[in-house]
Parts: sequence; C-alpha cells; structure tokens
Amino acid sequence: MSGIAGIYHLDGRPVDLSLLTRMTDVIAHRGPDGAGLWVQGAVGFACQLLRVTPESASETQPLTHSSGAVLVFDGRLDNREELLAVLKESAGIAVSSPDPALVLAAYDVFGDRFSEYFNGDFALGLFDPKRQQLLLVRDTIGVRPLYYWHTEETFLFASEIKSILAHPEVSTRPNDDVLAEFLLAGRPHDDGTMTCFAGVFCLPPAHMIILTSQGFVTRRYWDFDCMRQTRLRSFQEYAEAFYFHFEQAVRRRLRSRYPVAISVSGGLDSSAIFCLAETLRRRNPAYYPSNIGLSYTCGDWAEADESAFLVEIERAYDVKIERFPLIPMGFFNSARDEVWQIEYPLVDETGANVQHLLETAHQRGARVMLTGHWGDQCLFPQGYLIDLFRRLAWGQVRDHLKAYGYWLTDVEPAHYRQQFFNNCIRYHVPDVLRPLLRTLRRKIVGRREQRQRPWYTDALRQPALHRASTQTALGRRFGTVHARSLYEQATSQYYVLCMEWNNKLASMHGLEMAFP
Repeated sequence: MSGIAGIYHLDGRPVDLSLLTRMTDVIAHRGPDGAGLWVQGAVGFACQLLRVTPESASETQPLTHSSGAVLVFDGRLDNREELLAVLKESAGIAVSSPDPALVLAAYDVFGDRFSEYFNGDFALGLFDPKRQQLLLVRDTIGVRPLYYWHTEETFLFASEIKSILAHPEVSTRPNDDVLAEFLLAGRPHDDGTMTCFAGVFCLPPAHMIILTSQGFVTRRYWDFDCMRQTRLRSFQEYAEAFYFHFEQAVRRRLRSRYPVAISVSGGLDSSAIFCLAETLRRRNPAYYPSNIGLSYTCGDWAEADESAFLVEIERAYDVKIERFPLIPMGFFNSARDEVWQIEYPLVDETGANVQHLLETAHQRGARVMLTGHWGDQCLFPQGYLIDLFRRLAWGQVRDHLKAYGYWLTDVEPAHYRQQFFNNCIRYHVPDVLRPLLRTLRRKIVGRREQRQRPWYTDALRQPALHRASTQTALGRRFGTVHARSLYEQATSQYYVLCMEWNNKLASMHGLEMAFP
C-alpha cells in the first residue's frame, strides 16, 4: 500500500514542484518509507512508498523504464510467476524485481493492453513521453482507490480525495446529489464514478483512463464471464476446487516481509483465513511470515459473542489470539477522524474499536491486515432460490427458507421470505411494466420519507429517490440468476466503497488491507 499522485498540464505549462509536494504531503501516512517526486515539463508524479513484499526491499518510485515510460504504483501483483515467465524472455526482467518493474516491462511488451495481464490489487499512473500519453488503471475488483479531477488545461489524480483537494485550482464544493443519496439511502446508486465532492471522480474497478492532449477516454479492460459454467463429477471435487482457489487467495496475500495481522471474529470466513494462513506458515516457515490473530470480544452481548470458536482455534493450533473488549459508544471518540479518513459522511458505530485493532496490528510490526470482510455476502446471495423456483423445485425453496431461520437467528425468518418474494417479482415482471412499478415505488417511498424525515427539502429528496428507484441495466447475459446475483454482489458500488474505506482507514496505521 502506497500513496500516488500526479499532475498533467494539457496546455503545456510546467508542473510547479511545490504544488506536487503539497498533494503528496497530505497523503504521507500512506507511505512511511519515503517520498519520491518526478517532474518533466508539464507532467509530475509523486509517490509515498510503503514497502511490504520481499521484492520491495530496494523499491523506489516513481520508477522510470529504459524506454522513458514513468510509473507510480500502489498495489501487489499476485500472478508474478506467470508474468515473469513471459517477461524474462522478452524484457529480460529479473526474478527478484519488485512489482512496479514488472508493470513497466509488461507495458513495454503489451502496450495499452498491459493491465489485462495483471492479477492483484493495484492502482497506477503511467506516463509515456514518446506518445505524450497518461494511463490510469485500477484493479478488477477495486481494492485500491484512485480518484481524478480535470479541466481543459489540467488533469490531477491521487490515491485519496484529500490529495486532489490540496491543489489550489480544485474547489471543495460538495456534490449535493451524492450527499442526498447518503443521507436518504445510506449508500450511493450512481455508476461508481461520483464522489461527495463536485468535480472529483472515482475511476471504477476494472477500468482505465487513456489521456492525451486531445482529451481522454475511459474503457473497461476486464469483466466476469457470467456465461461460463463449471461442471465437476462430485461434491468432493467441488470442495477440492474451492479449497484450491481459497488457498491460492490466502497464500498470495501472505507475501510480506513483515508479520501478517489477521482479524478473526470467530465466524466462518475470518476463522478459515486464519487457520489456512497458519497451516501454510507451518508447512513452510522459511517462506511465510508469522501470523498475528486479533479479535473483538462482545462482553455481555451473548448472541454476538463468538469467543467459543476462538478457543477452539487456539486449542487446535496451539496459538494465542489477542482479544479486545468492544468500546461502548466508541464512535463518539472517532467520528471526526473517521470522516476525514474515509472521505464520506458515514460513521461506523465500531469505529473506535477498528482504530484500536489497526493500531495494535501496527504496533506488533504488521504491514498487512487480512480480513474476511464481505466473504459471507459473496457466498450467500439468494439468486439460486429463483433458479430452483424456475425448475419447479418448490419444496427445496421452502426447506432452504426454513433453514435460514435456524442458522441466522439475528434476523426474523419472515425477512428472507419477503426477500424471496421481492426477487420473484423482480425477475419475472415483464419489462413493459417495470417503469410503472418504479414510479409507484418512488411515490410510496417518497411519502414515507416525507413523514419520517420532514426536515429534508423536496429539492434534496426527489433526485435521490429517482436514482434509488432506477435500476441500472447490466447490459450482459447471465447463465443463471445465481450468476447474476454473484455478479451484482462483486460489482456493487457499496461493496467497492467498503473496500475503499477499509483501505484508507488501514493506511492511517501503516497497513494495507487484503481480502482473500
């Protein structure tokens, strides 16, 4: 995890080094291992560097290739072995090269399509002086944030919005539409490009910007293949295939020169990550770093207390997981800092506890924090129930909805029955009736909002309600409803925002967050 920023004066003005320094100083917390600056005429790059992987020990940024191309890179490449196999012959790249060197070598070989060959968490800016072209690229899921602002004369980009706002040409006017959506719905419903600041945009996951003096285009360089189907011969083979990919995901995120902290709630997702990480470490202790297990304890809130599962992990692996009691009403102490850090008007009621956990991980020497965040959501969409319903397996649908009540005791069973009913309507209503139903929904929700929260004006309320009731067309085909629901989970703008928030919070404590 590093902090990157850049300026490109499209009118040819030279970059003011003091302005570039101001932009990178604001995000100094993202890179305690030093700042680097590069300026060539109308273009300037800056990087606040955090060295995490074994290969990054001698890494410096911005990094210049022999061709003249310059790179700033925040991230981790997971498919290093595959890239090295291709690049060693064509680019003469060394096995010990840090990830940014592989990125520049891949650009030299593959050109503008270079990002299609990457697998990992990253955000980058690359300037090619021969083509007078700036490229911005963000990873396929959106783990690393990347923002930009532009006029006809100037283009700015950075890892955090506060870096862009540090430039004197940028106004700090709020984006009223986005703020209205947060206030009324608690989450955005836009296409993933807007932020709470007018004129400051977010580069969506799996997208790249190609900028020249003639303007810029944004294009998607990767997407899921939602028509692909995998058919194995037995349940055991499915379990083995899942384990293969799960082990690969955890193994790749353990690539660190420092101890790796793991947030362990006791739940299935985070516990599985911790146990697998510890298994890998014991299998090859010379290669894998030590693990630091950290967990909250819920005290008197018995229904949420999973400490019994932590005890089982400790007994099975002969380890000690460090516990922290939850701070009641702790968000009062952390709200101001949290809003400044995540750059959105949201406050987590457990914010003080998260800060304590991250600070402890930093004090224990970790630079990576693994978490099971969003694992249960991605493995538990209800689209498959619609597939069963369409196959007339109504008895299975009934049994599954009944089982939810046994396993998910913190939610009323009627909630899942209502959710299934709503999905039946959503996936079976004729297209011709959808606009009418959305209009009716907007009116019903609008009246309820006006009764419950009359302090908001209609000018604020109506645009937000309109966007919330507008379903974005995905513009693609899906093999099953289950595939569609998984796609919607993985590409959800709220999901992307959650990863951005986690990234920014962790960066304040010298950590990068990873999500196997």
